[in-house]
Amino acid sequence: MRHHYVYSTSALVAVVGIVWLASVPAAGQVPTAATKATWDPPRTPDGQPDIQGYWANLRPLEGNLPFFGYSITGEGIEAHDLVASGRVRRYANMVVGGKLPYQPWALAKREEYLANHNTPKKLEYVDTRLRCFLTGPPRLLLDSGSAEPPQIFQMPGYVLMLYEWNHGYQIIPLDGSPHVEADIKLYQGDSRGRWEGNTLVIDVTNMKPGWFDNSGNFFGSSLHVVERWTLVDRDTLHYEATVEDPTVFTSPWRVAVFTMTRRKEPGYEQLEAPCHEGNHTIEHVFPGSWVSTVPR
Repeated sequence: MRHHYVYSTSALVAVVGIVWLASVPAAGQVPTAATKATWDPPRTPDGQPDIQGYWANLRPLEGNLPFFGYSITGEGIEAHDLVASGRVRRYANMVVGGKLPYQPWALAKREEYLANHNTPKKLEYVDTRLRCFLTGPPRLLLDSGSAEPPQIFQMPGYVLMLYEWNHGYQIIPLDGSPHVEADIKLYQGDSRGRWEGNTLVIDVTNMKPGWFDNSGNFFGSSLHVVERWTLVDRDTLHYEATVEDPTVFTSPWRVAVFTMTRRKEPGYEQLEAPCHEGNHTIEHVFPGSWVSTVPR
């Protein structure tokens, strides 16, 4: 049986240093488009394709790459590489096309965040996740502190996703109801879902401004994310997302397709990786810095 462990906030950065190395399924093992279109999955009593259970092994669908969310584009991290056992960590690019389409002012702001990331003089230079704020999609999946996809529950009219890091969750109504009022901003955003065949489409709005990664790639209050979770066979989910924010980017961009597999080990449980807003991680990471004096 997998046991629960509690990570102290002082160890959060050590947790952030975890990296997977995972191979893509061999040729012939990835379901084809035809398979995805014709396969009839098991269903819940209310007719939803059944995606309930624990999921794991999140990895790029194409390419044998190290995967980690320290930089969503896998670039601009040379001065911030984490080192373990004498080896420099390397990171995968999670953006289709490799670059985020920043507006000129936003690119300058991202470079400012990156340049001040290790020696912050303003609180805005500190990743909100380091301050134990939930990050919302797509980051909560791609940069989970425990490196695990969610546990998924389904009930009539809803899908619920539970994440290990910081007790994160996503409640997704399927009833076609509108999003909450535009002036309400939430760390997890406001999710609304619908099924398109075997694909759960999740529309997320109302996000508080934040960072996509630990390297200053950021978004504003107009962020709109459309996630697509496709059940391609009984034990395989594909994930991709489209991201837009007209206040920060010149055009929408896509998160690369990732695949995850169902965990079926007897007695498997999620880990607990808690965090709290009054933590002292910032003082541990930036001893003596201006940030250490900021009340939280």
